[in-house]
Amino acid sequence: CNGNSCLFEVRNAYKFSRKFRKHTGFDHVGIDLSPCGHPPLEKFGVPHLNLHTFRVSTKDRQEVNCDVMADPFSCSYTVPQQTPEGRRFFVHAVDADGNLANVPSNFKLKLDAAIPSEGLHVFDKDGAPNAEDWKEPILIMGSYHGTIQFWEPMFPLSFVMGDEAKMVEFNETYVSQTIKSLPSYWSMAYNPSDGITTLIMKGEAESCRKKNKKRKNKI
Repeated sequence: CNGNSCLFEVRNAYKFSRKFRKHTGFDHVGIDLSPCGHPPLEKFGVPHLNLHTFRVSTKDRQEVNCDVMADPFSCSYTVPQQTPEGRRFFVHAVDADGNLANVPSNFKLKLDAAIPSEGLHVFDKDGAPNAEDWKEPILIMGSYHGTIQFWEPMFPLSFVMGDEAKMVEFNETYVSQTIKSLPSYWSMAYNPSDGITTLIMKGEAESCRKKNKKRKNKI
């Protein structure tokens, strides 16, 4: 990239099974390679992988767009959007205290990261390591029209390369959580003997929650 900002990602979508969708609320995953990194370059300006795990369908994602672009890759937040679809990037769910809902308490909006077909990126901007120190996966989330579009483990390519086995795990809590099926635990492990990387997510099953609600209504 010759030091330039670029978002030339290899984008694709893998549909989850009906059973997986039913239990988790996740529709598909995009395994996206950012070979040159992406803004903010001081944080993410190294080759890495983005596992965009979407709660909406690929068809719904086609409606996630804007008419006023800040650059070739992101929607403008300084110039007012002229369409409802564009304005929805900047509509956020907050609780009675004004805190962002359904994200960890240390997450902040990245207003200049409103990406068409994805959403507005939200993450721990203060706690994210600088690019030269980024060694392990971190969590990114995406917001659009007041709800969570995607849940994304993002990690440098160096994590899934080399002869050393690697494993990290995280527990997540979400402010004023209303989407109960968001993962409360996740881990990622790299096995150098076979080159396989394993992502494990755990949380409350969407379908069980709905069944319990129906039973309560019957009572």
